[in-house]
Amino acid sequence: MRERLAVTGVGLVSSLGGDVESTFRALCAGERGFGPVTAFDVTGHRCSLAAEVKLALCEDEPELARTERLAWAAARQALAQADLPEGCRLGVVVGTTTGQMLEAEFALLGEGGDEAGGDQLVRHPLQSTADRLAARVTSIVARETLCSACSSGAAAITLGAAWLRAGRVDAVLVGGADALCRMTFTGFGALGALSTSDCRPFDATRSGLLLGEGAGFLVLERESQLASRRRAVRGWLLGEALGAEAHHLTHPEPSGEPSARLIERALELAGQPASAVDYVNLHGTGTQANDAMETLAMHRVFGSAASAPFVSSSKGQLGHTLGAAGAIEAIITLEALRSGQLPPTGGLTTIAEDGQLRHILGVAQPAAARVALSTSFGFGGAGAVLVFGREDADAPATVASPLPSPSTALPAVTAALVVTAAVAVTTTGRHQDAALAKLLASTRAHPDADASSVQVDPLSLLDPERSRRFDRFTAYVAAGIDALLSESGLAGPGVGLCLSSAYGNVARTVDFLSRAAKRGPRMANPAEFPHLVPSAGAANGSLYGLLTGPVVNVFDATLGGHAALAVGLELLIAEQASAVIVGASEACDSHLVRCIDDLSAWPSSPSDRVGEGTALLLLEPAAAAAARGQAVLAHCLWQGLARSGASLGELPAPVGDCCSLAAGPGFEPLPGELGSWSAVPQVTLNASVGWQAGRGAFALAAAVGLLQLGPTQRVLVWDRRDGWLRAAVFAAPGCPSPSVDE
Repeated sequence: MRERLAVTGVGLVSSLGGDVESTFRALCAGERGFGPVTAFDVTGHRCSLAAEVKLALCEDEPELARTERLAWAAARQALAQADLPEGCRLGVVVGTTTGQMLEAEFALLGEGGDEAGGDQLVRHPLQSTADRLAARVTSIVARETLCSACSSGAAAITLGAAWLRAGRVDAVLVGGADALCRMTFTGFGALGALSTSDCRPFDATRSGLLLGEGAGFLVLERESQLASRRRAVRGWLLGEALGAEAHHLTHPEPSGEPSARLIERALELAGQPASAVDYVNLHGTGTQANDAMETLAMHRVFGSAASAPFVSSSKGQLGHTLGAAGAIEAIITLEALRSGQLPPTGGLTTIAEDGQLRHILGVAQPAAARVALSTSFGFGGAGAVLVFGREDADAPATVASPLPSPSTALPAVTAALVVTAAVAVTTTGRHQDAALAKLLASTRAHPDADASSVQVDPLSLLDPERSRRFDRFTAYVAAGIDALLSESGLAGPGVGLCLSSAYGNVARTVDFLSRAAKRGPRMANPAEFPHLVPSAGAANGSLYGLLTGPVVNVFDATLGGHAALAVGLELLIAEQASAVIVGASEACDSHLVRCIDDLSAWPSSPSDRVGEGTALLLLEPAAAAAARGQAVLAHCLWQGLARSGASLGELPAPVGDCCSLAAGPGFEPLPGELGSWSAVPQVTLNASVGWQAGRGAFALAAAVGLLQLGPTQRVLVWDRRDGWLRAAVFAAPGCPSPSVDE
């Protein structure tokens, strides 16, 4: 069994209260947080109700966007409760679906509904919540932002747990936050998913979901380091599992089999039999398809004992809080174990024929539950399951660690994880193997390498029947995944995807919002909305490639390619996938180009132009590649993150013929940042790549290409943004054993 993780702090802001205690008390009493929407004008919408947070519950900080205010209020509570010691290395992972979309909409559409331009979409990127937290909490040494739609909060908890178990940090602040916004309110309405009157999960008369907003954060620490702290434990995180269905962008796989497999995997990693589960906080949206699927999944897992564990859904009282839901419901699950009071499902009075589980109706059910599950399922079938134990639960008999981590926090580096395929898809087509270096890197051996002038539409590389609604951004993702799987000989089942995109489909989003503003929300195109959610690129890619491992979008602007690599490595180490595709995709979006132009954010050099495309790597354990006879392109020696100006720590030393590859033109390391790598030759991305936020992923692919060309033995790839530095080291197969740069 793996080491269990202690929950030492929790914080929550919801429509029912400004903290955990008030929210949980209201839940147990059967109170419901729905009312008329006041955050924006809902005139003309089919639905006018939502579970809105009273912002008076948060401190009035005008410089923060609404989602950021919710996140900071909940995070501050969790940190105060945990009372972490001086010098604690803290990591933060934020899950979100809408981010700062509300503020972008007000600026974009104006109070009169006239289009003002898309620059505010650029000014409010998804990663800004994590950036805000990192700016306010100086002990934060690592931060990530994830989106897997409605499972984002639970995915953030899973990544934070992986960091802890790998020894990368001493504690993590993990959770999710989302505010109401017009895009999701209009989009879910267009899909016909919103109820016009009430949200009644698992009820025979259920008619849809109601949206909500809020934030939930947890502080997690390893049990092995807790004895010296003498802190009260609110519960234990025993296991977690992420996975995708590869079925449909909006509809769950109806049999419940993929969800059942995910529950069984989480229980396996937790070392708990299904018979040990006393309570399940179900995703329970109140839609016909989701509730029916979850019921079947429960029967698949528990069999004839499916009516043994108590079950309930919090969305009948708090609404569907999207990216925050997985974290908020994880906290509710913990409080249910801790208090001995299991909350009911609000609105449920007549259990549907397909819902014969042990539902809790009306008010809380007293029960001394010891083990509980919290389930989350999002667009594209991105699911997450968390297993929690009560604070007095017995410790596991043994503690074992999975693969060692290529992390700055460890005393040594490892080559246990390898790259077995790499691809770049640009306007000139697909490029693989050593051709990557010739295309992407201005190297010592190939200073005049440049791209062909032939222009290729990425949609032409795909099966037209399976890509009918794809835009160029999504087409690049799918084409890259298709090429990687073909080159590696792998099939999609068990393979995960960590994809970075800085802004997603800006033009498509602007068109959707403008149409709804000008013609009325009921004229919004229901087929468009699922493609505008920030995780849509990864979700569509997983559907095209039939990927069933963890599927998440990672957000860190121009450092996104490095962030995707880091998250992919951690998920492999945590045994969440058999292999992971990592990288970035960007399309030359007309609105995006104009907005960044207006913001004067382009480089000053006139030779730079806007680029587009995708660059992806396939990562897997070296043992798995060897077992199927797959050639190794590169060893992943190390990846790290640090605040700019600080040393990257235990960086593998340059050995033999080495170079460092800067993802941006004109980048120079600050003194001490790169250690002895500062003395090796530096190369940069070829100008043919163009200027784009996905440049980090192209640099990573170029590094793998350089190792194929030879004689280069090691490449350090690095980039910097807004006070943070990311770097990774790859080694050629057969390179001497890693050593650490002192």
